[in-house]
Amino acid sequence: ARNGMPASEHGVSALRAKGIDIGEHSAHRLDGAHVDWADLVVAMEEEHRLAVRELPEAKAKRVVLLSEWAGEPALGPGIADPIGGSAADYAKTADEIERYIERALARL
Repeated sequence: ARNGMPASEHGVSALRAKGIDIGEHSAHRLDGAHVDWADLVVAMEEEHRLAVRELPEAKAKRVVLLSEWAGEPALGPGIADPIGGSAADYAKTADEIERYIERALARL
């Protein structure tokens, strides 16, 4: 996504169904300052994790897939981005992210 792009209609709807309002959300590209600030960087898919690891600020940071942080083996590409998909695709992805977050938080 480009900086400033609003959340997709399907994304807004999928999270609204879970009681989360992202209607005012806009995209922001991850940069070195964000990574430098973070103690942990959690990516949804392997392509994103690899891109983060290319940033000089990420060299001493822990960069993990959400699925991995939740205790799943680091196999596969992670959570697929539903961009361009149907409302059902977004709802399925929201459910998957929610399950992984619950499991990750339980491990803290």
